[in-house]
Amino acid sequence: SGVARNDAGQPLPGCNLNAYTQDGTKLFTPRDGSDALGQFAIVVPAGTLDVQVRPPVGALLVTKTIEDV
Repeated sequence: SGVARNDAGQPLPGCNLNAYTQDGTKLFTPRDGSDALGQFAIVVPAGTLDVQVRPPVGALLVTKTIEDV
């Protein structure tokens, strides 16, 4: 769980979160969107994962990868 934020620290509503194992396998992440305050909570197995926060469709944001979550 966490809050999706832009580089200025503002919350990002409507983002999609994807989680990947170290070998690149995409995990199933139900309810993987951020709410109006940028908050999200995805359930994934324990371990080292790569999480991508993808902007809402049409938003002028760049996808970032947060490693070692």
